[in-house]
Amino acid sequence: MDYKKYLHFKVEGISFAIPVESVQEIMPVPEITSIPNLDKQYAGVVNFRGNTILSGI
Repeated sequence: MDYKKYLHFKVEGISFAIPVESVQEIMPVPEITSIPNLDKQYAGVVNFRGNTILSGI
């Protein structure tokens, strides 16, 4: 029998699974820096490999 391997994870209680061959990298959640007066749909910014990325919620 041929089995496929999946990465299973949850986001806000919702389960997801993707084939492991689709996974390029697993990394910890980065620290989010809040920005005063930022629109409510954004949590702040994160440093991703030296680039500043806007983080949504």
